[in-house]
Amino acid sequence: MTEVRALFGKQAMSGNEVDYGYTGEATVVEVAPGKYLFALLGGTEERYACAAGAALQWAGPWAPQPGNMRRGDWLKEIPKMVGQPAVPVPSECLPLMVTFANIADPKSVSQVDPGALAASFGPGVRLKAVTLEVTEEPVTEGKVDNLLSWLAGIGGGMLDGTKISSISATNRLANDLTRWDIVRP
Repeated sequence: MTEVRALFGKQAMSGNEVDYGYTGEATVVEVAPGKYLFALLGGTEERYACAAGAALQWAGPWAPQPGNMRRGDWLKEIPKMVGQPAVPVPSECLPLMVTFANIADPKSVSQVDPGALAASFGPGVRLKAVTLEVTEEPVTEGKVDNLLSWLAGIGGGMLDGTKISSISATNRLANDLTRWDIVRP
């Protein structure tokens, strides 16, 4: 579970109508014994707005349609979705998905194409659905830290062990991702 927070109103620093924050850990699924798929937290919070907008469109006749409202107004409707059925997340809203060739080695990270899971996990493996559900469940903690024992040692650096991202990195993905893309307190 991930908690997404939105601060509404014109923000002085960014000039945006809504500023987002989130807490939680990547969603992890054991696809095959010892082979894991991680849906990461990192990247733009706009994915959450995209998924939330899609959720409101699917939520039923009680929900306002985002096309007719400012984003801040329709995001305020999200708490009313507690207890409603999960809704499909459109492909354009999916988070970055990764796996590790060696779960003990952060440098072995590779991107997973959600439309071609068989390429990463073997024949017959496919993504059935990604859904969004608004709940009052607590944020999950520790599942990812327990699985990725090296995560705490990353600190503020990149998964490849360097302190900053570099265009000349051998593994650009490992050089672009940080601990905060996987777990955010």
